[in-house]
Amino acid sequence: MTTILVGNDLMIDVAKRRVFKHDVELSLPERSYRLLLTLVESAPNIVSHDDLIKAVWPDRVISDENLKQRISRLRRALDDPSDKPNYIVAERGLGYRCIATVKSQVETEVKVEAKPVAMPTRWQAHKTKIIGALGIIVLGIIVFIATMMMNPVEPIPVAKVGEFTAVDYSNQAQQYYYRFKPSDNFTAIDLYQKAIETDPNYSFAYAGLANAHAQAYYQYGQGEDALQQAIKYSNRAIEIAPNQAWGYKSLGLTYHLSGHFNAAIAAYDKAIERAPWWSSPVNNSAFVHQEAGRLVKAYQQVLTAIKMDTKDPIPYLFQGLVYRDLGMAAHALKAFNRAIELKPDYLLAQNYLAEYYLSVGDYRQALLMVEKTIARATQNQFAHWLNAHIQLQMGNKVKAIEHFTQTATLGGRHLLIAQIYLAVLRQDNPQLLQLAEQTNSAIAQGNQWPELIYAQGLLALANQDNDRAILSFGQAVDAGLRPFYLQGNAILSSELTTLPAFKALVLKQTQKLAKARGQVMILEQKQ
Repeated sequence: MTTILVGNDLMIDVAKRRVFKHDVELSLPERSYRLLLTLVESAPNIVSHDDLIKAVWPDRVISDENLKQRISRLRRALDDPSDKPNYIVAERGLGYRCIATVKSQVETEVKVEAKPVAMPTRWQAHKTKIIGALGIIVLGIIVFIATMMMNPVEPIPVAKVGEFTAVDYSNQAQQYYYRFKPSDNFTAIDLYQKAIETDPNYSFAYAGLANAHAQAYYQYGQGEDALQQAIKYSNRAIEIAPNQAWGYKSLGLTYHLSGHFNAAIAAYDKAIERAPWWSSPVNNSAFVHQEAGRLVKAYQQVLTAIKMDTKDPIPYLFQGLVYRDLGMAAHALKAFNRAIELKPDYLLAQNYLAEYYLSVGDYRQALLMVEKTIARATQNQFAHWLNAHIQLQMGNKVKAIEHFTQTATLGGRHLLIAQIYLAVLRQDNPQLLQLAEQTNSAIAQGNQWPELIYAQGLLALANQDNDRAILSFGQAVDAGLRPFYLQGNAILSSELTTLPAFKALVLKQTQKLAKARGQVMILEQKQ
């Protein structure tokens, strides 16, 4: 008969399909039993949503919501709360896993010839056990002393109780990563590296390490080296496990941040194909479509991601970005607040909410939010970038230059474009020529970020070439430029904004957004 010990207090009798906790039998329904056994037999590995559904409902088509409800029922039966679990944890977008120590025990029946023996009294039985135990202890001490005297050697190091596996390090790193704070992100990097040191072929840790480096580049002031590390580790994750989704999702993020939108979408599509239940690549794909101005597609993917995980703050953030770009201010504010409600310390959501206030002209509220972010994370490049724009809109050129300088000092996505703003504001012609070469080179190498194309127009405008500026602005609009940059940016000259060609460009962008807004409102009504 085989039994499985889970943790210190849960025992599964596999042959009789019975479960005991503290020696008290639990009355588990058949599907809950199958769910528990599948997780325990796979421990400590993650079991995907699809694999769990196949194990528990082999003959039925079941949604993820049914699985979540069954997990909740099993938690209640085991007295295993989700906020302080002892047995089962949810790995966001991937599945579930058993975190308790699992040990299998095989009991073998041995037949012996029965002989009548005198039944010992209770004291005699205990006395025999005590004498036997003392004899074993004394004999062990004698043998140990003799051995050490005959052959003195260094003591063998004993393994630490509870020593982490690669899976343990990786899962702890993931928890730090999703706190979205600079110090926690760097802790996540250290933990992922320990996971890889423990198991150099654990692909999930490489993907996680890539995500953390990409996050450091995008939000926490790290330079181009961090993005190159992200690319390297993403490709390593794919090399080890080409049929798993996480490497492609990480690679998609690195392509996105480097402005290679088409390559990012292709990578996310591969991740979605391999893990159709996972909301994370769907979220990230929506973000790319939003930045590329494909707002209807972005909205559709956001809705899909929300249905997959209603408690995830990320799709609500991207939903807010879509609404903001469409000019649906009330909808945008509601979505941003929902993201922050789900995760109050979500700095990226707070930054984008500040950008929303900037876009609608509430500079006081925008400034209040970015100053709070900078107080908590001084290396947050995006917050300094926003602060510079707020100061510029408020007419505080000196303050704007101060924060553009800080943005340019930090590494990250806004580095080049911040340098362009500084050169334009300072009328630094030699620097403008050098930056024009860098910008043209980045775009020639496939960077599709609309703001970078817009920056080409700023460089032309600084050289008093209005025609070239309007041409670049038009290309940026076609690439998905956000309305704020074209319609409300204080860096644009009044002479330019009065030209018929510029007004026609603004009208083109307005009509494009109005059409997309109508399509999104139709989709919204169908929900």
